Order: sequence, then structure tokens, then C-alpha cells
Amino acid sequence: MLTGRRMGMTLYVKVAATGHIEPVEVEWDWSVYDVKQYIEGIVGCKAKDQMLLCDGQEMEGQLCQSGVGSETEVVLVTHAFDISLYGGAETFVAVHNNNLVSWGKHNIKLYNVKYPVLSQHSLIVVKTNLHVLITEGDHEVQLHDASEVVRTFNLQTGALLVKSDGSLLLWPTTPSLLPFTTITKPIVDVAVTHGSCTTAAALLSDGTVFTCGNPLFGGDSSSVQEALRGIKKVVGFGSGFAAITAASRVVVWGMGCALDQQLRAVLTDVVDLTTTYGAVAARHACGKVTVWGSPDYGGRPDPGAAAFLSSSIVKVYSSHAAFCALKEGGLVAAWGRTDKGGTIPQFLAPVIQGVVNVVSTYGAFAVLMGDGQVACWGSKHFGGEPGVECRTSLTRGVASIAANNKAFAAVKRTGEVLAWGNPAHGGNCRAAQDAFAQLLDIS
Repeated sequence: MLTGRRMGMTLYVKVAATGHIEPVEVEWDWSVYDVKQYIEGIVGCKAKDQMLLCDGQEMEGQLCQSGVGSETEVVLVTHAFDISLYGGAETFVAVHNNNLVSWGKHNIKLYNVKYPVLSQHSLIVVKTNLHVLITEGDHEVQLHDASEVVRTFNLQTGALLVKSDGSLLLWPTTPSLLPFTTITKPIVDVAVTHGSCTTAAALLSDGTVFTCGNPLFGGDSSSVQEALRGIKKVVGFGSGFAAITAASRVVVWGMGCALDQQLRAVLTDVVDLTTTYGAVAARHACGKVTVWGSPDYGGRPDPGAAAFLSSSIVKVYSSHAAFCALKEGGLVAAWGRTDKGGTIPQFLAPVIQGVVNVVSTYGAFAVLMGDGQVACWGSKHFGGEPGVECRTSLTRGVASIAANNKAFAAVKRTGEVLAWGNPAHGGNCRAAQDAFAQLLDIS
């Protein structure tokens, strides 16, 4: 520990994990390592595996050669920072070193976590001993018959749990979905309709589809059963399902988004499907996108978006009533209802370039760019406008972003965590930082 030296300058040290800022008096000719060692005794962070950042750049060598002046703010962050961020219906979850914390509707702290599943009402956690913990509000339920769970499928209202012996367990025991527990073939994926979370379709390993729930909303697939062979993907929309067939065509059942003869002829070589509540977007192998469904839910792109969708699209994302397409090279276009993110504001359009990830809430989109900047648009009630407490921090250095139905969260390369949107759904910066500080304490 360096003591007894005359202090020549003041640094404002911000601990990335907590956001706490501490003024620290140092000598201008110290090395950066000396500074970190000295800080250890003041802010309680170990010097090992830590780095100091100034303006997003790591400080090295001598302090006097780093360009840092007196009263400069520097950021203290762990080198090997590795955090996984998840968003669910009303909660955010951060996992680090198999430990978990959450904020929003569910506020818990857990050890020895394998992975979380966030349904509409519950936080379902599979632990490293393959037991399952269900958290509903402030109540925790240990499923004694859920030992050795090896896979989970999100059913929005709960989850379908697959045990090591192949048997299936439904949580909660929704009557309309109980037929799922009779499936004997391995499940590849599960889709749920947006309008009725008690209607679902399971894609099985042999390419067939098992459906149950409300017959009107696609729970009865008998009318298209012959087409449901060799299926590659199934997605749900408001009151029905769409699937990619073995021939890379599309089949639809339930109510809405019906295919006419012209659409059937166009929908060839389809490789992906994305849905809003009332529309479907099909991406073709050539990069073109075909959209159909209700205009109120993005089913009719405006001319500018239609031209954008003619080639080189790599992924399509959706909110409740709008789409956002990502093109090769990192450009994006949006269409659909403006209050659900269907219009990118003019002041943002020139800024959004080099996009590497897109996430959405019920009514807004957020994009992460390659330079670490985040931009978002849509309803402010769903995170379309970042709060003043994190707006500046989103202009650089962001490593990852996540979303739930009403809020966004981001982790910066410095380890700082940010959140915005509906505070009750996790869009609270202070709550996010407090949860993150707990995560580092237990990791």
C-alpha cells in the first residue's frame, strides 16, 4: 500500500458496478498500478483483475503519461467481466458466475444457477443441481417433482419442463395445455399465440406439430395436418400460427393472417418468420421479405420500407404492432404503428448505422451499434425514450442490451448497468445498479 506520499491531484473514481463516485487524492507520478493499489484501500475493490478507464480507454503506464488531469473522472471495472442479461415479461435478470439477481416485478438473489426462464407471471430458475425454483411475486416454490430438469420451454404463462427421463412437467397446470404432458417424442420448440397464452403448438423432432388449446386460435390443426410434415419452424401471432414447411413454403392456421393464392405463389424459399399481434413477415433465402396481415399491426409496409425489404435483410424483429428489419451492413428500417415503434424519428435516422443487435418491448425498439452506442424509439411508456439519468451513458461503450415487455436494460463495457422504461417492470436505473452491486458481492 502506498502511504506517506504527498498527494498532488484528485481523481474522481467511479466504481462501475455500483455507480458510486469517490474522490481519491493521488500523486501525479504514480503508475496506474500504484493508483489501483491505493484505491483498493479506499473503495474496497481489489487491485487484481481491475482496470481504470478514462473516456472509455484503458489507462496504462504512468499516470502523468495517461493524459489525465486533476478532477478527472475515471472508471474502475473488473477485467474479466462476464454477465448474461435476460428480460422477461416484468423482470430483468443478471447472471454472473452461476449467481443470479433480478429487479422489476421479481427481486431475488440466488446461488448455483444454471439458467433462468422468464414467463409472463413467473421467474423460473433451473439450478446447477437440476432442481427448479419458481418465483411468483415474493413467493418461492421448490418443485419437488422437477428434479433433473434438462430443458425448458417458455409458454408465456409458465413453462414446459423436460426431465432427464423424457417425461414432461407443466407449470402451472393450465388445463388447456395439459395434453402437452402426453407428448412422447422429443420437442424441438414451442410457440404460443399472442392473444391466448393457453393455446400452443409444439414442433417435434420428426417435423410434425402437436397443438392444443382454443380450437379457434389454432389449438385444432386438423385442417392443415397434411401440410404439417417436415416442419422447420412454428411461430404464433394474435390468434393463430404460421409454419415453414419442408418445401420452405408457409402454412397458416387459426384466425387471421390467411394466405390468398397470390401470397402462396410468392412465399417460396422462406427461411424465417417473425410476427406481430396481427401480421407476419417472411424472410426469403435471397434476403427479400414478404409481409402480410392487418395494416394496424404492420401488415402493409410503407413504400420506403417496402423498397428496403427488397434485398439483403438478415433479420426481422417485432413489437406488438410494428416490425424492424436489419439489413447487411447494419442499417435498419421500421414500419407499423408509430406508437409501437413503427416510425424511426428523423433525428435518429442518420445516427443509426452499423447495428449489431435489435431488441423490442411491447411498444418500442432499441438498437445496439458496433461503436457501443444505443438508440431507441417508440412509445415512452415502453422504453422508447431513455430517462435523463442514463441517456448520456448510452452514447458509447455499451456491450449488450435486453428487453422485457415494458423496459430496456443495458450493460456497458465498464460494467455499469442501465435501465429505462416502466420502473415497475425493471426500467429503473437505481434498482438495476443496486441489483448489480449485489451480484458482484455474491460472485
